[in-house]
Amino acid sequence: MSYYYPLPTEPVIHEAFEPVEMSCEACGERDVKRYKALRANGWCVVERCRSCFAYVSVTPTAQSYVPLTAGWPTSSAG
Repeated sequence: MSYYYPLPTEPVIHEAFEPVEMSCEACGERDVKRYKALRANGWCVVERCRSCFAYVSVTPTAQSYVPLTAGWPTSSAG
């Protein structure tokens, strides 16, 4: 059970890879794809080489962090 993110409701999660017109700095291949991935700090848009799996860039999305107390009722104290 995840405390930070709800379990998916879809039976299969499919994230489309978008090709990126650049070459990998680590291996020189031109097989770089952009897709959304869940990392330790939340959802990010990553550009990653599909040949050597090196990260080219990682950009956190707007809602990358969800506090553990999200959705809890608040009291008059705050």
